[in-house]
Amino acid sequence: MLNYCFVYRKDPNKDTVDAQASADSNIYASGVPGTKVFQDNMLHTLQRRIIQLMELRRGKVPMPVEPPVLKDDQGLAYVTLGFSDSLKILLWNEMIEQNISSEELAKRLGIMDAQVDRLFQIGTLTGVMLFERALNVLGKNLNLSLSNKESQ
Repeated sequence: MLNYCFVYRKDPNKDTVDAQASADSNIYASGVPGTKVFQDNMLHTLQRRIIQLMELRRGKVPMPVEPPVLKDDQGLAYVTLGFSDSLKILLWNEMIEQNISSEELAKRLGIMDAQVDRLFQIGTLTGVMLFERALNVLGKNLNLSLSNKESQ
């Protein structure tokens, strides 16, 4: 699963993150610009920004990277996308990498364009078998592994 990092400005007078962080707060480590941090809906904010990038067909969705060095007045918050949303981003980025349109993927899979469009609906569950088929026609394999849950 993809684990994105938000950088936010700390409020020295509070123990929690402000409901809306400063204007320069972004999903910093992911390289996705233009997203403000909201304490209760960082996941929704991240999903909405990814949807915007996909709808605008502006290339790959940036992948998470190491968090930046923080200033004294900054903090980090992490948001983990679910399995289905993470697969959608990986498939999307592979299509962009290979310069394959949704229509071409539908043709290769032998399904309707609308079914491929549903593959990329962030925030909705999609069956793993369809992802596996889609990745297969792109020459990729889906590999899964288990790891111990990190303590929080």
